[in-house]
Parts: sequence; C-alpha cells; structure tokens
Amino acid sequence: MSNIEALKRRRSEPVLAGWAGYVAEGLWNQSVASAHRLIDDLIGLGSDPKEADVKAAVDRCVVRFNELDDGWICTIEREDLFELICEVVGLAGFECDEDWVDEREW
Repeated sequence: MSNIEALKRRRSEPVLAGWAGYVAEGLWNQSVASAHRLIDDLIGLGSDPKEADVKAAVDRCVVRFNELDDGWICTIEREDLFELICEVVGLAGFECDEDWVDEREW
C-alpha cells in the first residue's frame, strides 16, 4: 500500500537541497522538478499501485536524469538520487534496491 499522505508531505519538503550552489542552477532546478514529477506520478497512481506502474514512473525519472547528465552527476549526486528514489519507492509501498534504477546511465 502506498502512503499517499507521506508522499504528499515528502513532495512539500526540500529535495536535493544539498546540491544548491554546487550544481549549476539550471541543472539543479531541472533536477528538483524531475524529483517532484516522480513524487507526483506516484501520488497519481493511488493508494494501491501496481509495482510495474511504480517501476515505470521511476524509469521515466531515471531517463530524465540520463538526459540531463553530461558528466556532472558524480558519486555524491548518484548516491543522493538513489537515496531519494528509494525513499519514495518505499513510500509507494515497495522495497527498493539497485534494480529500481537499472535504466541509469549515470
């Protein structure tokens, strides 16, 4: 079961805040927007989402980051993204591991 209220709370909290001032502002803004879109997509799936639908939303998010990355996503950013993705996958009711980001090129 997805915890919709927790996803909504997470949506209103800062994401990737540690990147401000270290990642180019335009890339940071696009990254925050992509993270918010993932959360919005998961909220939109409702309280009992299918794992395949959650995985598809994550894949779309990962591909968005693939498209943004021209070499600026390094270890810290990669770890932050994985942590955020796993956090929201958990709030959507699923256990997260590396397989959730198998579309990753960063």
